[in-house]
Amino acid sequence: GSGCLPVDGSGRIPYVLFASSLFTALGSGMTVKFFPLYFRSDCNLSPEHVQLIYVAVPFAMVACSALVQRASITLGRVQMIVLCRALGVSLLLLMAILQLHSQYKGTPSIMVPIYIARTALMNSGYPLEESILMDYVPKSSRARWKSLESVSQFGWCGSAAIGGWLGDRYGYSYTFLLTAAIQGSATLLVATLLPLVPRREADGAAQLRAEQGEATAVCEEGGLAAEPAAAEANDGTEAQPAAARRTKPTRRNLSAALQQPPPAPTDDR
Repeated sequence: GSGCLPVDGSGRIPYVLFASSLFTALGSGMTVKFFPLYFRSDCNLSPEHVQLIYVAVPFAMVACSALVQRASITLGRVQMIVLCRALGVSLLLLMAILQLHSQYKGTPSIMVPIYIARTALMNSGYPLEESILMDYVPKSSRARWKSLESVSQFGWCGSAAIGGWLGDRYGYSYTFLLTAAIQGSATLLVATLLPLVPRREADGAAQLRAEQGEATAVCEEGGLAAEPAAAEANDGTEAQPAAARRTKPTRRNLSAALQQPPPAPTDDR
C-alpha cells in the first residue's frame, strides 16, 4: 500500500514546511544581502567592524540553536519554531521602527546586537524543521523533498533584486518592514502545524505508527475482500501444482540442511 495516504491532516505537513521555507527565503533575500551596506552607510562602521559582526553571527547561531533544541524537548518542536520566528520578526520590525522614527537611527551599539539576535533566532529553528520533515516524509521521497531546497535558494536570490531596488529608492527601513511582513506570514503558516505535530517527539512517532497501521488496514481491506472470490474462481486448481512440487524430506536433504551455515544476524529484529 505505498499509494495509501495518512488518514488525517499529517500528509500536508511537508507541504506547509516547504511553503513556509519558501516565503521565509523570499523575505530574507530582500534584506540579508544588504545588511553589510546598511552597516557601512547608515551605521558608519568600517569594513573591519562589519566583518567582526559576521564573525560573531555563527557563534550566536550555534548557541541559540543548542538552546532551542534543548527547549523543544519540553515545549515542542513546532512551538519553538513559531516562538523563534516570531521573536526574530519582532526584532527586525524593531530595527525598522528605530531606523524610521527614533534618535537611535544608525546607532551601532543598538542596531548590531539586535541584528545578531534576530539572525540567530531566525536560523535556530532550521534543525527542528528538518527533523519534522524527516518524520513525516517516507524514506523513498526524502531526497525529492530535500532537492526542493534549491527552489527556496533560487527565490532567496531572486528577491534580492527587489530588495536592492527598494533600498535605493526608499531606504533600508522599508525593506526591513516588507521582509518582516513576509516572514511574519510564513510564521503564521507554520503555526497551523501546532495541532498536527505532537509536543513530544516520542508521541509523534507513536502517532505515525498508528496512522501507518490504520492506513495499511484500509488499503488491505479491499485486497482481503477480493481473496474469497479469487479462491472460488480458482476452485483449488492452482494449489495442486504447488503441492505436487513439494518433496518429502529425506535423510540426504536433512543432512545437507544441517551442514549449511546459520543465517547472519540482522538489525530488523
